[in-house]
Amino acid sequence: MNLKLFSKKEIFIIAACFAGIGICYGLQYSFSIFFVEITHSFKATKSSASLIFSITLLIYGLYSPIIGILTNRYGGKKIFKIACFVIALGMILSAFAKNIYQLYFTLGILTAIGINSVGFIPVTIIISNNFPRRKGFALGLATTGVGAGAFLISIFSKILIDMFGWQLALAILGVIAGILVFLFSFFLPESPNIHSFKFDFSIFKNKEFWFIQSGMTFGAMTAQGVMLHIVACFLDKGASKNIAALSISIIGLVGSVGKIFWGYLTEFCKPIKLYITACIIIIIAFFLILYSGLPISNYSVVLFSILFGLGYGSFAPLFPTLAISKFKDNFGNIMGFLATGNGVGAFFSTYLLGYIYDKTGNYNLAFYFLISFVIISSFSFFLAFGRK
Repeated sequence: MNLKLFSKKEIFIIAACFAGIGICYGLQYSFSIFFVEITHSFKATKSSASLIFSITLLIYGLYSPIIGILTNRYGGKKIFKIACFVIALGMILSAFAKNIYQLYFTLGILTAIGINSVGFIPVTIIISNNFPRRKGFALGLATTGVGAGAFLISIFSKILIDMFGWQLALAILGVIAGILVFLFSFFLPESPNIHSFKFDFSIFKNKEFWFIQSGMTFGAMTAQGVMLHIVACFLDKGASKNIAALSISIIGLVGSVGKIFWGYLTEFCKPIKLYITACIIIIIAFFLILYSGLPISNYSVVLFSILFGLGYGSFAPLFPTLAISKFKDNFGNIMGFLATGNGVGAFFSTYLLGYIYDKTGNYNLAFYFLISFVIISSFSFFLAFGRK
């Protein structure tokens, strides 16, 4: 990559956003590994354990308009510095949880507020406010942190769990994540405080807002449902514990490449065409799992992880690129409202998949739901962009 595409200041901003979003989603996606451990530790059903992480996603959705306005108003530097303490506190308290209900608060609410203060919405707004050109490419580069974080933190989480157990592993991760967020906050510029602190509800009258909202929501329902349940799914299909855990790392690593790939292509291709292509790749990956034999082969696990990672990697650069092409004014406010549906939908999706497993004893029906989510997402974006 030719770094002269961006100034030194812009490169530092991308690096900070890369780190913030990597820590946010690295922790969130590593919960797929903790999910298995928590289920066994508290002898919980999959649906009740899923509820911890469903609450995390619900908080993300409800918190998105707030963090969007806060980032617009006070800038990423101040937000990152506050978030580092909330992340550490939430995960340390989670390590001392005596039952699953305490985790609903410490991990599901408190930690969620912290990690989502350095996640997709703040990063999108920081890039949007500081990059007058090549926003799509800058977002693609910054959001590769999602994959890198998922790859590194999931592996590190597995090592810590094997060494210390899941409780101490959570505390260690929280402290390290808080320190890193604090250090990278110094890479971000100060906010000029030019944006007002208010919600603009007039956007709700725009039908294209609702098409984009639907597209993002069902996309998030797909991604979060897979990222929480895929390890348990592979274990249920007979994969070894190590290869099942590795799938998250592969998805994260390939997703990082995908984010650069799709983000770069926005300079040459219509984002809506890119997104529909990515959705087709995801559907192919789902059918691979549905029609795999038992026990599932390592080859099928790896191939699914590659295909899903590539398709899912389109979400981070394409969602905001599509949104900003329609709504350039007060983007922080609008992006926050758009992401509310993501969190609410993902809350429903992650719990639904766990409920389906508890009722049917497998994830097959869940994958048909995921396929329908992908189809609805792509069709919704088509209604907003593809008819002209």
